[in-house]
Amino acid sequence: MQLVAASVRIEQVKIYNLLGEAQNVSLSSVDSQAVQINMQAKPKGMYLVHIQTNKGTSIQRVVVQ
Repeated sequence: MQLVAASVRIEQVKIYNLLGEAQNVSLSSVDSQAVQINMQAKPKGMYLVHIQTNKGTSIQRVVVQ
């Protein structure tokens, strides 16, 4: 999965399961506006992706199938 932010700088990305437990995932920074996240080793289910940028925070839901 790749996160791309058009006009902001991605500062931090954290992944949580629906129980609120932080997940260890491999993050690769493509550049200041894109991050590659490897979710292949995670069990199927829904996860919350907290994205901190220079302009605020966004929380997105991601489904691993």
